[in-house]
Amino acid sequence: MKYGGLTGPEEIRVGDHQVLKNYYLLKGKAKSKMKDKDDYADIVSSGQSFLPLDKTQCEMF
Repeated sequence: MKYGGLTGPEEIRVGDHQVLKNYYLLKGKAKSKMKDKDDYADIVSSGQSFLPLDKTQCEMF
């Protein structure tokens, strides 16, 4: 199943039902650097790191 989630496109993987989605490393901002109340962090890095299904040792499939 694929859908749009809070972090962008997300997928529930067949076989182990792991949700595959982006994760983000954020660096918080000082209040004096914020443009508005919602500008509280900068994205430093983003990505995904999930084991391949054959390496998870999941017994669901």
